[in-house]
Amino acid sequence: MVYISPENQVRVLMATPSRTCANFSAGSLPAGFTAIKFAGFSGGGRGDLLLRNFTTGEIRLMNLRAVGLQLPAYTGAADDPTASCTPTTVPVITSTTSVRSVDPTWQFYASADLNGDQIEDIVWLLPDGRLSVWMMAPGAALPVTISDAGTAPIGFTPIHPFGTGNFALWDQAAPTRLTLSSPPDSFFGGADVTLSLPYAASASVNATVVCSGSGCATVYDVATFKLRATGRSFTVTNLRAASSSVIPVFSGISNGQIIQDGQTVTFKLQSPFTRGATAFITYGFSVLETGQSFEYLVQLRTN
Repeated sequence: MVYISPENQVRVLMATPSRTCANFSAGSLPAGFTAIKFAGFSGGGRGDLLLRNFTTGEIRLMNLRAVGLQLPAYTGAADDPTASCTPTTVPVITSTTSVRSVDPTWQFYASADLNGDQIEDIVWLLPDGRLSVWMMAPGAALPVTISDAGTAPIGFTPIHPFGTGNFALWDQAAPTRLTLSSPPDSFFGGADVTLSLPYAASASVNATVVCSGSGCATVYDVATFKLRATGRSFTVTNLRAASSSVIPVFSGISNGQIIQDGQTVTFKLQSPFTRGATAFITYGFSVLETGQSFEYLVQLRTN
């Protein structure tokens, strides 16, 4: 099991024969990079952290090698199910390789061994809904790219169950979390709907807005969300809204904004009216302290 701390330290927990575990250090993530997946991307039966720099678009693989490490003797009580892992100063050996770069508007969509070579391949989601596949090569060599691998179905998102490469934030003594929610419909009312981070969703919207006079809106509200910080402050980074046909924006939230402990921020995804055309729009941001991401793809058509 691999953990990433809020300070980007990497810890590896490995099982011991006595049904306990050992806690190894694996260094830190490179500055500016976020871990988005843990899997065997380079072959050889070793685990790799898939790292992304959301500013430059660079993708790296951080290989973890624990062959030959001697697991420390367990120091807790025998068969204690609540015992913590035994720490050790012996490090897991790591090496980092730059793979290539992707456009900042591309989203990580899924990963799987698509050709049966025992190496995990990567699927990217483009702003227009198309999928691009990287067929990963042994030793983190340059991947073969399938530029157009079809289109992601509108209204569906890939499922990434916990335990298949997602990351858990180190828990501190006091609970710390950033909660995402969606406010109730203004007509029907009700309570906020709690969502989970990382968040990925897609939608298809057909809307007609009737208004006359000088007070009419100049932008369409695609969706509204809330973020609430608990236990600490969180920083919004890599805020982006992209489309090839309109200029979408975020309202109520900005890049680099710090959400203070106990603060709730309401923000909207907005777009100019498309005047009968269909626009494919991608909204997204990351949370600096946790690496969690928000991704929203919409196919929008308005009057």
